[in-house]
Amino acid sequence: MKIHQYVDGAGETCEDLANATDGGAWVLDGSSGAERAAVTDAPTDGRWYVERLNAYLESSLSAAGSLPEAVREGLGVLRSDYRAFERSRETGIVQHPLAAAALVRFDDGYVEYLLSADCNLAIERPDGTVETVPGDGPRALDQRVVDEIQRRKAEDGLTHAAAKRATRELIVENRRQLNRPGGYWALSFEERAVDHARGSTLSTADVDAVALFSDGFERLLECYDAVAYGTLFGTVREEGAEPLFDELRRIESEDEGCETYPRIKPRDDAALLVVDLT
Repeated sequence: MKIHQYVDGAGETCEDLANATDGGAWVLDGSSGAERAAVTDAPTDGRWYVERLNAYLESSLSAAGSLPEAVREGLGVLRSDYRAFERSRETGIVQHPLAAAALVRFDDGYVEYLLSADCNLAIERPDGTVETVPGDGPRALDQRVVDEIQRRKAEDGLTHAAAKRATRELIVENRRQLNRPGGYWALSFEERAVDHARGSTLSTADVDAVALFSDGFERLLECYDAVAYGTLFGTVREEGAEPLFDELRRIESEDEGCETYPRIKPRDDAALLVVDLT
């Protein structure tokens, strides 16, 4: 088994994280509260969340009965740790950090996977075909924000940054839909979010490689349509992940105003981890 991983931050603090152990691998896409609260002792609460969940997975993933069980127990640990911070008592769902996640666990000839929110999975089969498993995520809610940004730019003549600021209340309202029926589900402090994650178990005989990636990297494959899923694994094997990230950032630097590719952020933290089982 060989691991290829690459993480590239878009700002001062990167809230994406990728890691692997002998028993599993994961990509975490953290997010601080829609209203920033600065509760924890990390540079951002989103960074604290992914670092703490990463530490839990490193120590506990292999020993758990199943991948959902491990994640569910981890959320309980994180909730207790968060509540130990004095300022946590002043926060609610809009201020809480969260993470989208793509996780795999290896066990006796099987690969177990779990997707929460808008992290994603691609599976390379022995015949060379690639199967994609997208995370659910708040995609429809995010599209509402993109549409509103584009409307304000067109009708009010705002820059992208100004139009994004003008949609602040909509972004906060979207966060209020977290882990609610009719809203969207992501890892935060409620174990029931795991019940709404997408997961399955695959035989390693049916899998040559698995790619886990955050929505910041997904843009390269979907929004920008710059790389085909069918070439992803070959590129990583032959050249590594860096050329893919170079292309991602090149496209974004040439479209700072988000005109060619409408989106909320001109660039986002991005993470890719490939597990090669061949």
